[in-house]
Amino acid sequence: MDDRTQWLVEHGYLSFHDGDPCLNADAFALAGNVSPERFRQGTHSDPDGGMHMDAGLQRDLKRGAQELMARYDSADMVEILYGEAMRYEMERNQS
Repeated sequence: MDDRTQWLVEHGYLSFHDGDPCLNADAFALAGNVSPERFRQGTHSDPDGGMHMDAGLQRDLKRGAQELMARYDSADMVEILYGEAMRYEMERNQS
């Protein structure tokens, strides 16, 4: 595991279940360039344990992810998420 991935795991943004990477809600929002609050407002749990997103949130996440890929000149999710999570943590700590 590289240093960025380790940092994301240690700070709760990323976990692994059965070897597959899983994002928490904040990480999912950051990777889609929307606020965690917007992400929570646009998602809904269903009784079988699944999650649904409203169409507006899906559109915003897709657009936001494309913007971040252009900003970072990369499609590497770990690179993008690490950069956005670091920025988010700095902003939270300044508040």
